[in-house]
Amino acid sequence: MGKFRTERLNFAYYDIINIYFWWFMIDVSVVIPAFNEENSIKALLSSLIRGSRVPNEIIVVDANSQDGTYAAVNKFIMKNREYNIKLIRLMDTAFPGRARNTGVKAAANEFIAFIDCGIVPDKFWLEGLSSPFENDNKADVVWGKCMPSHKNSWEKALISVTKKKIKDQRCVPSSCIRKNKFYQLNMFREDLRACEDILYVNQIKKLGLNEAFTEANAYYNGYPGTASESYEKWMLYSQYNVLAGVYKKKLILILIQISLFTFLILYKFPYYLVLILLLQIARALITIKLSPVELSNFKEYINAFIIINVSDFGRIVGIFSGLKKRLFSK
Repeated sequence: MGKFRTERLNFAYYDIINIYFWWFMIDVSVVIPAFNEENSIKALLSSLIRGSRVPNEIIVVDANSQDGTYAAVNKFIMKNREYNIKLIRLMDTAFPGRARNTGVKAAANEFIAFIDCGIVPDKFWLEGLSSPFENDNKADVVWGKCMPSHKNSWEKALISVTKKKIKDQRCVPSSCIRKNKFYQLNMFREDLRACEDILYVNQIKKLGLNEAFTEANAYYNGYPGTASESYEKWMLYSQYNVLAGVYKKKLILILIQISLFTFLILYKFPYYLVLILLLQIARALITIKLSPVELSNFKEYINAFIIINVSDFGRIVGIFSGLKKRLFSK
């Protein structure tokens, strides 16, 4: 009889604890912009509903995809009716900023978490993003981490020349914000294919919102798989950096680089091609040294050297094409 009473008391004790935590848990809507993500959206949705904390609401905004994204999400919803997953389809192609804004406007909850297709959160991702709000009422925005993951030596090399060691990372597709603060930021710019996230982060800093950083890990693996794809990506991003007005530092670095190479060529400096090659190799090695990813073989170093030169060329073309658009648009 005593044992039975002890078990009942233990049950009541844990029940009270569960009720306590349930009372203070925040309700979170996860917003996902999607465009031509038929092959990646299922993995993302599956990870979200299998996490230690399931979102109160998941909103997928299909930005008029031309593949089977809409059908894939619909099929997933039909198989997982017990979860609150909503699908919004925009009737014309939209950039990520507009898709996110649309998702936030449709969200039923006060707290909005962002994540993108091509990114897979770990089991405790949403729990990690939520806990600072529950433990500290002063938090306005919480930043998790978007960790790089690679499938081959090319992607590993690409990460090594693009990712730096950053203690406090601000990554939009691994973050959570109060909805009223999001509106205070005037939301995302909708006319930019890229760089809208940089403007968003800069606005958060400018307004002095209360930020918290947490170990909420999500893993990105949507890297360009070839040199031509890498060129296209950096050219596009650099072009939109100019259109967004956040390009001056990069422009100065590019002009210094071009001026140095031009000086060596025009003045016929002895062995100028060798010097240019050595300068680029040194730049690649310094960049790799600053990366959290360590390269382990000669092939990876060669790939890194190719990528850094291709990305440099892409940045130059993107910066100047962006400047041309800015001039002609005025």
